[in-house]
Amino acid sequence: MLFHKIAPLLLVTGCLLSGCASDALPSPKDRLAAIESGEVTLEEAEEKGWMDEAFTKYYQSAHPFALKTPSAAASYTFPQLGLSLSFSEPWKTAQQNGEIWMYYAASDDGANACVYFQEGTPPKDLLSMTEYEDWLSTSTPIGAIGFAPSAQEGIALPYIEAMYDAAPTLAGQTSDNSQVCYVYANPNSAYADLFAQRTILFETPAEADQRAAFGYLDAPRLATDLGDFTAQSLQGQWYSGNLFAQADLTMVNVWATFCGYCIDEMPALEEISQEMQQAGASFQIVGICMDLTPEGVVDEGQLEKALTIEKTTGVTYVSLIPDEVLLQGPVGTIQNLPTTFFMDRQGQIVGQAYAGANDKETWQEIIQAHLALVEGAE
Repeated sequence: MLFHKIAPLLLVTGCLLSGCASDALPSPKDRLAAIESGEVTLEEAEEKGWMDEAFTKYYQSAHPFALKTPSAAASYTFPQLGLSLSFSEPWKTAQQNGEIWMYYAASDDGANACVYFQEGTPPKDLLSMTEYEDWLSTSTPIGAIGFAPSAQEGIALPYIEAMYDAAPTLAGQTSDNSQVCYVYANPNSAYADLFAQRTILFETPAEADQRAAFGYLDAPRLATDLGDFTAQSLQGQWYSGNLFAQADLTMVNVWATFCGYCIDEMPALEEISQEMQQAGASFQIVGICMDLTPEGVVDEGQLEKALTIEKTTGVTYVSLIPDEVLLQGPVGTIQNLPTTFFMDRQGQIVGQAYAGANDKETWQEIIQAHLALVEGAE
């Protein structure tokens, strides 16, 4: 959970947009492990030249977070955290008006997680994670509510203290005593008083084996199918569950136009799609774009943005606009973006769901493992 400290450093070093020398360096995974364990400080990592393009891509793919749009409710439930939050009606109104932005981040093992609240809303025309981070650096933090293992010595998030200019307040612990809850509040925020009017309820977190590898995923991991849906593609063609009968294995990638991680991995997914077709594999990719119907009908401006993203990334596989059946089913409960899961020819969910982006090589390994699953079931 070093997002708020590493991301600005990556921007400063200039390696987010351009390559840096990486010969004879530890793998990005080993570098991140050394930084997170405290074996190497961020300053030392920068001096060693570790903050290169390879590390940036790995870090972004390994540390996704869900971006929550304004909600019609004044409460939020996170079964995976063992946490329920309730706020006042004025808070609800402010969020509906786009005055408050909410997202959460989790460590890759799910041991630490935090819900963040910022003033304002990211512009709708953001097309990359870099642009989002630029916006975030200008936004005023309101507060954060997070969890850490009870056995952990203190809260291992010292960078948040600088971000909020205040020490954390311990708010309690989950009912199974496995995790403690901490609250950071920015007294200088215009919404400090509203943030203070919160209620936190604690329950038992979801079992670890119900959490996706890079974040949290609930219903899609437990469900068996997506229901009897009828949905349009971005180009206007109609599709139903029969779409899955076109291949032994379908990779379903759930994304949104505001999700930088989603957009960043699309070119790799398109390459995989093309290469699998050329190899004659019974495999296809289907996207589901989640933010095109904010008022129950297609927002033409959002649709145009989604089409622009497809053109920019070179994507040719089908992306669906979810209908009510999809939104009321497991797809509608997804909290992390992107989220990817797999369907067999019978329209049944198979294997594991993945919350967060991956590089091309990792997806290829995951796809081969799921192809083996469906072939073994025949």
